[in-house]
Amino acid sequence: MNPKNAVPLVAAAAPVALAMPPVLILAALGLGALWLLSREDKAALQPAPAEMPPAKPANAPESKPGPLPVSAPPVPLPLPARKPSAQVRRITREDLAEALAYGERQFTRKEAVAALEALGFRKSSAYNAFSEEGKFANLLGFTPDGLIDWRA
Repeated sequence: MNPKNAVPLVAAAAPVALAMPPVLILAALGLGALWLLSREDKAALQPAPAEMPPAKPANAPESKPGPLPVSAPPVPLPLPARKPSAQVRRITREDLAEALAYGERQFTRKEAVAALEALGFRKSSAYNAFSEEGKFANLLGFTPDGLIDWRA
């Protein structure tokens, strides 16, 4: 499109674009008012008339009403068991050395995390301790095949 032809087109469309938001807001308000004032919705909101029990046949024997059943009180649900909150235990250099058997052999990261979990630490803390950018990265050796060994 030629730039000389585009400018008059944009200039002609600008007032329409500026007038659209108020028109759309007024249309939405009008439709909302129509919806609220419609008679069909008011009829649906009224409660249904109470139903009468079916009539008994004329030759049916009369039955005496029995005692009403007594319902048992609801049984409360048991609360989930919580572990006793212990002191937060932080992983130390000694814990890491013990988990890695003081450098006797190399571990995969999963095995090293399992060893720290066996010492009572959480899985997420153990994974953080064995990360290459973690707090103990200078004490650990990371091989290209994914093994971890104790360097300190």
